Amino acid sequence: SYGEGSWRAWSSSEVVGGSPGRPGGFRVDPLGSVTINEWRTHSPLGEADFVELFNCGPGSVDLSGAGLTDVVGDNGFRFPPGTVLPPGGFHVVYEEQLGFTLRSSGEHLVLFNPSRSRVIDSVKYGPQGLGISSGRFPDGQPEIQHLTHATPGSQNSPPTPAPVIINELMFHPLSGDDNEEYIELFNPGAHAVDLSGWKLTKGITFTFPLGTTLAPGGYVVVAKDRTRLQAKYPHLNSTTLLGDYGGVLGDDGDRIALVRPVAIVVEVGGISMNQLADAVVEEFEYQTGGAWGTWADRGGSSLERVDVRADARRPSSWADSDESEKAPWTLVEFTGVLDHAARSSDPADALDLVLLGEGECLVDDVEARVGAGANLVRNPDFATSFAFWSPQGNHVRSARSTDPTDPGSTVLHLRASSQGDTGANRIRSNLGSVINKGDTATLRARVRWLKGWPEVVLRLRGNGLEAYGRLHVSSQPGSPGLRNSRAVLNAGPSLDQLSHWPVLPRADEPIQVSVRVGDPDGIDAVGLRYRVDPSQVLLEVPLRDDGQGPDRFAGDGRFSGQIPGQARNAMVAFWIEATDAAASPGVSLCT
Repeated sequence: SYGEGSWRAWSSSEVVGGSPGRPGGFRVDPLGSVTINEWRTHSPLGEADFVELFNCGPGSVDLSGAGLTDVVGDNGFRFPPGTVLPPGGFHVVYEEQLGFTLRSSGEHLVLFNPSRSRVIDSVKYGPQGLGISSGRFPDGQPEIQHLTHATPGSQNSPPTPAPVIINELMFHPLSGDDNEEYIELFNPGAHAVDLSGWKLTKGITFTFPLGTTLAPGGYVVVAKDRTRLQAKYPHLNSTTLLGDYGGVLGDDGDRIALVRPVAIVVEVGGISMNQLADAVVEEFEYQTGGAWGTWADRGGSSLERVDVRADARRPSSWADSDESEKAPWTLVEFTGVLDHAARSSDPADALDLVLLGEGECLVDDVEARVGAGANLVRNPDFATSFAFWSPQGNHVRSARSTDPTDPGSTVLHLRASSQGDTGANRIRSNLGSVINKGDTATLRARVRWLKGWPEVVLRLRGNGLEAYGRLHVSSQPGSPGLRNSRAVLNAGPSLDQLSHWPVLPRADEPIQVSVRVGDPDGIDAVGLRYRVDPSQVLLEVPLRDDGQGPDRFAGDGRFSGQIPGQARNAMVAFWIEATDAAASPGVSLCT
């Protein structure tokens, strides 16, 4: 379902060498629950480099004969007979035991099964600064992060907060012009950060010049075309605006990393030498649609960080910038002769409003007149009701609303989930009388763009006359160099990787529900509410991460619970809510 172009659609083969010419198959390995959980390769004087393994499964695992190496094909380290890892247990191997050097410049660690026929786990890591350990948090989770401090043989510490974060992206401007792209960085700390020699890599390339300093609470914007962005956003200056970066940000998603130079030790001809290498400060892959939002993908918005403390890899940490009050009203009108209708049998007795793409706009003061005659549109200003207007098809979510820039004014809020057409995807209003073929008529309305596609059409039934308008849009989309429009002090927990099993339960079979929950403040509570259709009564189930009941393992960040079995042909709807230790609610997940 991801498509072959996505890395998520691929996985390593079950066995070494793959399965060319035959099905790959699936084999359960008794070591499958063991992960390379933490490692340090650039230790302070008096401390040792190490690799830590963790068993995230519910049963003990015998590691006897399994291998750990940094080069595929080398024997490396073999676990001695009797090495057993209990559930939730840790095992540490220090460098003096490994038989190979853990390189602080980065390398590839591989954990083999005893027969060396299968890779149990592997990690590729980059350069590490002095005393920095890398690993998984919570223990056993997929993502690799720099940890606050090393904890060999015990539960991993939380990730180290990034001193500078990627705070905003303009990756697919509404204009379609890549030269309007930008990336914004923010310093959330209490001290200035010297960015000299730091880089933006992966999707684009840029090196920060010497002397670049980011003040506490300060912003710096890196532009694809610095001159273009300076003209578009006059509040940016030589201190807050840099560029030009190389490459372009992917319109359908991309990977981006902020790296900094760190001193590492390398061996050259048996001699230890100091060298600079690029260590990751923050790295993530943004996407389009779904939980990542809609309007940053050529819908007129930038992609903004909601909470500067939130994990950049979670879609709930990002939101489309709010552009709803930036665009002026556009007068859409046309006067012409009613002719060349699609079918002469269709009387021009109705007016259709159509947005020519996914988007939203406000509409007011709608007119359809013959010559200097009266307005044939009934309820043209939506002052007291939504009478005489009928949203249809992909325009069905349209409704009467209040103008956010003028609370005393009521308008039509037109919402289109995709392009309107000459069929049923429109908003239709029957006119007070028919406009006859050969009449000279005027169609007119005031329209204000909010988000998405900026083209609208007013069309008479039968298509004999229409008024087309390209709407004025926000001239300064996003918030480069300023506080994000969607910023909050505490975004609450992130929820992802929701699953329930079985997917289609039998009668009276309970359903196991699991979700990953994370928050920098820690988690206070996670709950599930469900109802059995058609009942409106809500029932509650606590979700727990304590290794009890349906929860597989305590402290792994996955919260689990059980919905009781239901009668045959019952339909159960549920959603999940979480609260962090600061009592901020998380995003609900529904299914």
